Amino acid sequence: MKSKQIRNLVLVLATAMLSFACSDFTTSSDNSSGNATVNGQVEKSEANKAAGSRGHASVEGATVTVARITTDGSLESIGNAQAKTNAQGEFSLEVDANAATNASEKIIVRAEKSGQQWKAFLYDKLQNGSSIELKPLTVESTGEANVYQEVVANDESGLVSKADIEAYIDAEAGTAIKENGEAASAFAEALVEEAHARARYFADQGIEVTEEQLEEIKDVKAEALANLNASLYASSSQSARAEAYGTFISTIASAHVEAGVDADAYAKAKKAANTLVVEKAAELSDAAQSEIRAKAALLVAVAVDNAVQARMKAAEAADASVQAAVDAGMELRSALRTKTMAGASEVKSLFAAYNQTIMDLLKQEFSASSETIVSINSEVNGTAGAKATLESNIEASADTEAIVEAYTTFYSTVESLVDNLLTLSSDAEAEVVADLLILINIGN
Repeated sequence: MKSKQIRNLVLVLATAMLSFACSDFTTSSDNSSGNATVNGQVEKSEANKAAGSRGHASVEGATVTVARITTDGSLESIGNAQAKTNAQGEFSLEVDANAATNASEKIIVRAEKSGQQWKAFLYDKLQNGSSIELKPLTVESTGEANVYQEVVANDESGLVSKADIEAYIDAEAGTAIKENGEAASAFAEALVEEAHARARYFADQGIEVTEEQLEEIKDVKAEALANLNASLYASSSQSARAEAYGTFISTIASAHVEAGVDADAYAKAKKAANTLVVEKAAELSDAAQSEIRAKAALLVAVAVDNAVQARMKAAEAADASVQAAVDAGMELRSALRTKTMAGASEVKSLFAAYNQTIMDLLKQEFSASSETIVSINSEVNGTAGAKATLESNIEASADTEAIVEAYTTFYSTVESLVDNLLTLSSDAEAEVVADLLILINIGN
């Protein structure tokens, strides 16, 4: 029965993605040529990276084209449209969208010069008379495009969205993937497994995510990706880019909750699924692994923060306690955004500070039982406690089913400890305490 539930949820997700492919977001309609226009830039620093020890190089004169991704993941040119980059690396490429009618949204923009190639996937379909503004073409965008090609080759574009790829890959991971075709394939597989893990957890818990909700989630993610591209295309400062990425991550990490999925359930599912992405990134460089770990931690932090706030509000916690939780969540998110290369111990340290704040709030809200709550948390984090068992089980297997089962067991163990050791006025209060103890302990 559980396997059937998982298959159904995955099929619904694929259907939602296919239906979403026909939607539009931030294309503008100021094109008077009749063709579709793709505006973008090869970031100037990319030419110097390519030149290496040979000295300075220029992005001027790179040839820009568009290509469709075929069923085997290779690229096939669309028409004869070409453009050249100027001295700043900027380009404006006109394409007859009618020539791309069979490409759906599976289109890559390529810039090539002196044996070097930069790529980026289009976040929306081409439409004659409209224009699309892309974020700068870099090693990061090239790595993302390579992963997306693998996703298409594996026929999983209905399960893994472009926004999902964007959420995890930055410069270090992009470089590692750009230089290693096997790494692109492995990371595409990791994202597929992440989606399956979330579906598996929901199915195991009897949580239904409807087709309408999945469509809304995909719409939110796609619009966030479109807005990110527009912001990065227009931005001229590092701070503006950082702000755009922060908004993007917060939006996509909150997409399930915005669509009506329970925040607590999503945070638990996301943490289990995220573990697979981090585990399967082991084939990449140490720097790339750290980068992906930090990205994954930020996605979990947003999900946990949303769930903690929702739980405290539903429990009618004091306004001051809710605000303190909001402040702690903002501080955690901000700290993780600045730690783009965080190691595992540093991520744990950042979550530990957040955990302590929420623990203090729990003690205030349930003051009569504060000592027991502290004791339960200590037992969870003990050398032979539930968290140690969880970590041991994760190390033993990177299999999707085993990871989901390990987290489900951890959640159940904490709930049992609360049920057996804590005496409160209602089952609802015990459930709140159990959920908050789980949430503050899964981040680290």
